[in-house]
Amino acid sequence: GPPLLYLHANQTPLVPDDTFVSALAKKYRVVAPCHPGFGHLERPKDIREVSDIAYLYLELVDEFFPGP
Repeated sequence: GPPLLYLHANQTPLVPDDTFVSALAKKYRVVAPCHPGFGHLERPKDIREVSDIAYLYLELVDEFFPGP
């Protein structure tokens, strides 16, 4: 199906068998990244503030969701 970007809440990293994302995946191609520095991921040194994460996701959108 069409692509869908799902960004999880800041304190609840996704698990591979998340039922909500699994339900979305029946209709969409779900891109559900885990935020850098959350869950078991170490925070990269170049992520110092929220805007760094925002720019990271803007790059992800450009890569996975090309414009018309």
